Amino acid sequence: MNEKQQKVINLDNAATTAEPESEHTELEQEQAILMCIQGAFKIINESIDIARRSKNLDTTLSRINVAKQKLEEAQNMACAYNLQVEGFAAAKAEIGVTTPNGNLRTLRNF
Repeated sequence: MNEKQQKVINLDNAATTAEPESEHTELEQEQAILMCIQGAFKIINESIDIARRSKNLDTTLSRINVAKQKLEEAQNMACAYNLQVEGFAAAKAEIGVTTPNGNLRTLRNF
């Protein structure tokens, strides 16, 4: 039996004899979720910027959809972990006023 197999057997035995310990504290989990939300906001902002600069309607709509999807994911993460995160309303407003030529008009039915 090799070392890897021995570890698997030991882990199996440990799982049946003791409570598994949490690998991460609650604070570490919260920090990881906040980092994910921060990453989502980065993608949202980049997508809005690309959508505003693009002269191609398909690109604009695609980037707006990416921004909307990432916003929803970030909101779901915050809700799931009961975190208070500012910026959701502002991001939603920015998504709503982005058009292919940079004018501040609301795109409807996209």
